Amino acid sequence: QGNDDHGHGTHVAGIIAAANNGVGMTGVAPGASLLAVKVLDANGSGSFTGVAEGITFATQAGSHVLSMSLGGASGAPAVIAPLQQAALTAVIAVAAGNSGNANSPAYPAAYATQAGIVGSMIIVGSVNGANQISSFSQTPGNGGCVALGAATTCFKDVFLVAPGENIRSAYLNNSYATMSGTSMATPYVSGVAARVLGAHPFLTNKQVVEIMFQSATDLGAEGTDAVYGRGLVNLSSALAPLGAMTIATSGATSGEASGSGSVAGTGISGTLSAGLHNSHIIKNVMFFDGFGREYTTDLTRSITNSAMTLTNLISRPMGGSLFISYSGNGYSVSGFKADPDENSVLSLGFSQNQDDAISDLVVKARLTDSTSVTFGHNASTAGQFNQLDLAADSEFAGLFMSASAMNSPYLALSEGGDFGAGAYQLNDKVTLTFGHAQSRQDDEAAYNTIYMAEDKSLAKFTQSTEHQGSSRSTIVAASWKFSPWGTAGLNVTMTDEQNSLLGSAETGALAITSEASTISVGFGARVDLGDQWTASASWSMGRTDATPVAGSIVRSYADIESQAYGLAVSKTGIFEDDDSLGFAVSRPLHVTGGTATIHASTGVTGTREIVYAQEEVQLASATPETDYEIGYTTKLSTDTSLQANFIYQQNVGGLSEADAVAGLVTLKTRW
Repeated sequence: QGNDDHGHGTHVAGIIAAANNGVGMTGVAPGASLLAVKVLDANGSGSFTGVAEGITFATQAGSHVLSMSLGGASGAPAVIAPLQQAALTAVIAVAAGNSGNANSPAYPAAYATQAGIVGSMIIVGSVNGANQISSFSQTPGNGGCVALGAATTCFKDVFLVAPGENIRSAYLNNSYATMSGTSMATPYVSGVAARVLGAHPFLTNKQVVEIMFQSATDLGAEGTDAVYGRGLVNLSSALAPLGAMTIATSGATSGEASGSGSVAGTGISGTLSAGLHNSHIIKNVMFFDGFGREYTTDLTRSITNSAMTLTNLISRPMGGSLFISYSGNGYSVSGFKADPDENSVLSLGFSQNQDDAISDLVVKARLTDSTSVTFGHNASTAGQFNQLDLAADSEFAGLFMSASAMNSPYLALSEGGDFGAGAYQLNDKVTLTFGHAQSRQDDEAAYNTIYMAEDKSLAKFTQSTEHQGSSRSTIVAASWKFSPWGTAGLNVTMTDEQNSLLGSAETGALAITSEASTISVGFGARVDLGDQWTASASWSMGRTDATPVAGSIVRSYADIESQAYGLAVSKTGIFEDDDSLGFAVSRPLHVTGGTATIHASTGVTGTREIVYAQEEVQLASATPETDYEIGYTTKLSTDTSLQANFIYQQNVGGLSEADAVAGLVTLKTRW
């Protein structure tokens, strides 16, 4: 220990820990405590014996970070043993030296790859204000490699850079000075190490070093390179979570914790959204990164609603596809095949060429006068099973963008996959329909059918494949034409879902459902009101038994009930004989009852014991979504038609005051 009679040490100390008091400058770690150990004389000279004694002194004093802005060109065996002792408990940052880029690190920095030191020492080079290597800074090159067991470590593997040019800091006699050198970069790295340790004192020195390496900003050639090593030290990234980010659901301490999927990439959408927004735990959950560091986050920000978007409104076959259609005696085939020739829609970026993908393929065949079958591949189920679906009535064709509550909402849980259906006409009034549909969220063709916009498609393809949903639905429906002006119907649907609940898309820490089974019943009616007015109404309800993912933040589901209902009216012949206007109001599929028991980490004690909280969350929303729709269609010519659709969504996804408006005008022609 001793007073600085040179100025270099004071300058370095200021970079590390100058107070944040509005005077002069502020250090990287203004709250750090400094132990000043003088090992060089007033001229900045000394011996490695003195340096070794200083290292030993600092280690024995309990220093957690050793910052060494010094070095020499020749070996320094005297410091090896003290460095090995310090490396057991301290982060060691050592200047690379100022002899130019062509030179490898000086000593003692060159001992960073040696046995007993590697993993605890960081060699520090300098960059200028543009993050380019300083001309004076020594660089790691490709040397210094030492094989220890199965691992080989080279200088570049333990090398970081930091600002080292024209650095203003404290100086002698209560003054300030501007200096340059790897000596100025080294305390910046030391200050970051102090900040990381200060935020999480339980970390080992080797963990701190690894955090700094992993969080560094890559410079130069991609990855670890011979000039910048691991890259530019990054304080904010070093303090941010790294590695696996897990919400603990079991385990006494952070070191024993196990639990959810990763918080990174977390998301959930669908009917569960509104209920999970009510969870106090999800709003204030604590997760642990790959180094056991704790962070608090609000996961409700990862819960999305189902507001209409351009992606949802434009179906993929409108661009980049060829329509195919065949018909014969008692059968028909229709669908879309990807067009290998890029057209204007593709070039605008709305879609992607999907090779030979086939979508919306529907095959219909009449076997007898009373029996028919329908098969679909990557196709919508709407109107294919239930004669009371809006999609099954030409009076409503093209008038609505959603109206999902009136198109067999529970069967739609298996939308966009493959299906088979059969219909049997008992007599002139009663028809029975039965069928089966299945789909998978990780089915590429299904993605292509549902998602057209390029950004959405790419987002889907980059999702984790560990929790992709799938569903299977079986439906039995009956329709009764009780009079020339009216038809009523009943349907029963049984749906089994994997990794989804009522159509939820789940990822990361909110991948919470293992399987769900839903039994639903639906009623519908369609009435001819006269003067080309038609009205249609439907109501469906279901009950779901669900099993959460083991280890997720949901411990159990109970008594889940859901509904969907709506009313639609249309009129043909508004301004001319073949135009039509439609109005619809509906409540899409939403949870009306049921609970989820949430159990997750919300805190940690000073001894690293995890604090857990548990609550029962009501999954129903007090403000279910209501959709108001209006549509108009007209023929401009034999081959050209115009379609205009608008929707106002109130309380989107069941979230109060979360409203949305969408509209689409479509011009269709053929040639």
